[in-house]
Amino acid sequence: DFSKTVSKALSKIQVELNEKYSITTIKEFQQVLWNIIDRLNEYYQKNLEEPFDLYNWINHNANDEVAYFLNETTSNILNYSENKLPSIELWLGITGFIIGITQPGKGFDAEEVYLHNKFQNEGAAFTFFKQCKSIIFFDNPKNTTAVYLEYRI
Repeated sequence: DFSKTVSKALSKIQVELNEKYSITTIKEFQQVLWNIIDRLNEYYQKNLEEPFDLYNWINHNANDEVAYFLNETTSNILNYSENKLPSIELWLGITGFIIGITQPGKGFDAEEVYLHNKFQNEGAAFTFFKQCKSIIFFDNPKNTTAVYLEYRI
């Protein structure tokens, strides 16, 4: 969604908590992804049919949109961004949550890639974004440095 903003999304999920993760090493990077999965499973345990699990991406379980979002988005950052270590922000709300992943450095034209299938790599992030039932949005469609997933419970 190229018109969605963080403030609009936050009002929809009725935010209760906000957590920020700054990543300084590759080792820490993977641990942060697991911490987010654990946090979501703990916070929403009564609302989930199955827990989120990063391995669902490897096992091609497309029902786990959180695993796909975290893995596809961070894989692109590790492979193609100037600075390989993103920051991640998590907003937990009554009716859902938002995960924001920001790549430091130069942005990219997400709208052009999305609308015209201009893939510069062999990754599947934009294929996932198009098929995702949750809402994917960008901080600036023409100069994207942050990608967001809005997941409704």
